Amino acid sequence: MKNEVRKTSCQLFEAVDFGMALKLLKKTYPHDCSCDGYGFVLIDYLEKEMDGVFPNKASWTRYSNSVDNDGGAYLLSRMLGGKKKLKADFGDYAIKRDAWYEDTCTISFKKPIKMVVGGYSDANGEWINIVEEVNYLKGQITYEWLWKQGEKIASSIEVFLSIKNYGKTSYHQPNQIHTVVIYAVLGEIESVESFTSNEEAHRYLLNWANKNNRDGLTFNSTSEALDWFRNNEEDIDYTIELFEHTLNTNGDKLCKA
Repeated sequence: MKNEVRKTSCQLFEAVDFGMALKLLKKTYPHDCSCDGYGFVLIDYLEKEMDGVFPNKASWTRYSNSVDNDGGAYLLSRMLGGKKKLKADFGDYAIKRDAWYEDTCTISFKKPIKMVVGGYSDANGEWINIVEEVNYLKGQITYEWLWKQGEKIASSIEVFLSIKNYGKTSYHQPNQIHTVVIYAVLGEIESVESFTSNEEAHRYLLNWANKNNRDGLTFNSTSEALDWFRNNEEDIDYTIELFEHTLNTNGDKLCKA
């Protein structure tokens, strides 16, 4: 993880082609509900007047009706090149889904891209982005119709990926297992999640802590979150802990982080 001040964009092609840091949208438009994942990235934009795409009004109408009927699954099929297609290679990245009827997919990058995963204000009040390199995004295809003033039918569409997961694909044998345990203060275990990636474990912990602390706080680090839950155990029902399981030939050891 690296702290940077750099140009950002919510558009996938600008992150891939120009090296901008991908900054996810919390909403696609001000009136929409917030994303139930990490945020939205704009992956496509189409207009009814696009040459070679919609040669006439009827073709745009057919396209619009198909989107209204089949939603993200239809949009994903068009991107992949056919209704039954499960994957496609676009040079710098590839898109894959598990079944032809699904609207969820994974975008895998040939080279890692930069993505903003948080931020903070420095001593001078300047906002500093926390940037990670990622080589895959997983999520669900969503969209927004756009109308020009006075139009009864939408004239363009923006296609988004609602990000549910992201990270780096590891091809190496992990030497640590990171386990997040959520349990009742009285001792009953609620859930156990294990990760080979330290970043994914900390991200999972931080996301849970920010949603489940009674004071509505937003923690900027896992150590801050863990300290708060440990110090407030007498007044809360559920708490969280992080354990690190080191794998080695001299014997394994489970340590509290």
